[in-house]
Parts: sequence; C-alpha cells; structure tokens
Amino acid sequence: MKRKTSLPEISDAAFRLFREKGYDNVSVMDICHEVGITKPTFYKFATSKDALLSQFYRGADETVRQEMATLDLAGEYIEEIWAGTSCIMKRSQSLGHDLYSHYVIRCLRSHTHPNTAGHELQTDIEAAILKAQESGQIRNLSDPRKIWLSLTNLFLGIGCQWAFGAGEEDVLRACRHGFMITLRPAVQVTEF
Repeated sequence: MKRKTSLPEISDAAFRLFREKGYDNVSVMDICHEVGITKPTFYKFATSKDALLSQFYRGADETVRQEMATLDLAGEYIEEIWAGTSCIMKRSQSLGHDLYSHYVIRCLRSHTHPNTAGHELQTDIEAAILKAQESGQIRNLSDPRKIWLSLTNLFLGIGCQWAFGAGEEDVLRACRHGFMITLRPAVQVTEF
C-alpha cells in the first residue's frame, strides 16, 4: 500500500534539514530521503526547494489577518499594523539569516519584493494605518500606501543587514525601532 504524503510533511522535513545543514547543503534528494519519498513524488508537491521557501512565507497571510482582526476590534491599530508588517521578519527570524538570504535572492531573481504581503493583507494593513491616523494614534499622516511601502522597504533593508551580518543583530528589535520612527505614535507604545 502506498503511503500518503503531503506538502506540509515535505515542507517540515525540508525546513528541519535547512536549519540543521544550511540551505545550500540540502538537496531535493536529501528531502526525499528524510520524508521517505521518490523525486517524482516530491515534484508532485513542489517544483523545487526554492518553491518550498516561498510557500513558507506565503502561508502566513491568513493567520496574520486573523490576528489583525482581533487587534482591530480592540482599537489597537499600531499593534495591528505591526502584526501585518512584521510577519515576514518574524518568519525570517524563525528560519534564520541563512534561509532569509536565500529567500531574498530568490525574490530578486524573480523580480518580486521579499517583504510584500498578499493583496488582502496589504489592504488590511493600509486600512489599519488609515484608522490609526483618523483615531490620532499616529502622527504620520502620509498616504497609507506610502507608509506601507516605506515599512516594507525599511524591513527589507534591516533584514538584509541582519542576513549579511550572519544574524548578529536582533532583527525584530531593529524593525520595531524603525517602525516607531516611521509611524510617529501619538500615544505611548512599548518598543520591546
């Protein structure tokens, strides 16, 4: 009888190996051995190990949107914006600087921005920025889309610095600091 395999099982095994051995030291065959599948089975679920890396980042949007909805109901717009804009860096920190650097390189090769969110998440973040402006929680009254773009570019720069520095910096603390400078909160908010 054939054993059932799933994309989450393959992804979990791949990320376990990536963390243990480093991204460049793991082949598709290594992942197949870890899961107990053949290469053709692997390719039924993923086009490459790079595709697994991108899938890991895309998979966060719905969870983050739920967290943001809870914060929105509470009127905690600054924390709602933080939840939406920091989700990629939080995932990056959990993966480590090596995998983040590979993810950024993959995005650059495909001409996509590594720190952008899906369309619905981006819309939610921009709406939260507008609510924060209207409620007086932040003093930066620039166009919400421009603020969102500024934050994604800021986080990309900090993330690259973190990756180039081999993870020596506390990437989330640096992002939170830049986040606060960009938004200019009108209320007392903890940095970390």
